[in-house]
Amino acid sequence: MDTDTKMSISWKGILLAIPIGFQHVYLKNRGEHYVIGRPTTTVNNLLFGTMYIEHVGTMSVKNYSNGMICPVEFSAAGWGNAGRHEVVGKVWQDEAAKKSGSAPLATLRGKWSESISSKKEGETSERLLWQASPNPTKYDWQ
Repeated sequence: MDTDTKMSISWKGILLAIPIGFQHVYLKNRGEHYVIGRPTTTVNNLLFGTMYIEHVGTMSVKNYSNGMICPVEFSAAGWGNAGRHEVVGKVWQDEAAKKSGSAPLATLRGKWSESISSKKEGETSERLLWQASPNPTKYDWQ
């Protein structure tokens, strides 16, 4: 893992964790090597209000074994928590395919706190990739 995190805090009571570097994931059974650039993580309302965590920005994922890329966009919560924890990613064959404006091979969509599904280009059905386990009892107890 070639990554570090720069931490900073603002006078508004927001803690920022800005990733520096990349994480390398090797799937030995499949012979694949992924390089992942993480999004920024914020801890909001440290001083007043209800504290909550958000991941905001782009997480870049590249498969160095076949060149496929998937930038995943993490959305910040809006008014009334609209868009909270939402992620959208598009999978391209390679960087050149993305730059040329060709259609992505697949789209990932969901909430990082609930579930993420994928849909291949030209297909109507979605496939569940990941689902969060149910929260334990008293998970929000402090």
